[in-house]
Amino acid sequence: MSFGDAAIEALRQALALSPENVLLRRHLAEVLAQAKRWNEAEAELQEAMRIDPADEETRLALARVLRGYA
Repeated sequence: MSFGDAAIEALRQALALSPENVLLRRHLAEVLAQAKRWNEAEAELQEAMRIDPADEETRLALARVLRGYA
């Protein structure tokens, strides 16, 4: 398991304990994007937007992810 995979797994475990944590979800999305796992990153950011639609940092992260695999 690579460092990226281990980080993703750890973040997913943390989210299982705190699923409404937007900051944690956004961090997972950033790690997924670094691994070029664009669809997974987008899904995490979409969920973060559902939780907190006014979060500007999440909007910006979503735009970067969408641009990353466009």
